[in-house]
Amino acid sequence: MLANSGLFKVLSFDFETIGKNFYTCEVYYKDKSIFILLNIVFPYICFAKSIQYFNIKYFDDEVLENKFNEFYDVIKTNELLKPLNFEDYKQLNKTEIKQLRYYDSLTVGEVIFNFLD
Repeated sequence: MLANSGLFKVLSFDFETIGKNFYTCEVYYKDKSIFILLNIVFPYICFAKSIQYFNIKYFDDEVLENKFNEFYDVIKTNELLKPLNFEDYKQLNKTEIKQLRYYDSLTVGEVIFNFLD
């Protein structure tokens, strides 16, 4: 469906989840390679220019967002870069909080798309 829409060309899929909590699809879009990240538990996706260990460069794209909104919750860059607050911690279990403290996670994006698992 989306992959066959002609909007982008799928270059690769990464379904490996050892050491991270998201799947990755690399696509060719608007004359460059970008990444679509999908959380392994929740239907959350985001778009990234690059992915390095503990360093994801997010970006927003209205066209992609409109295409994916029908199937997923697209998390925008401003939300992903938002610092964690007390209300965010109330939604996590003890193990998740322990991991966040150990790895010094500071943003919502570091919780949703992380290299902790």
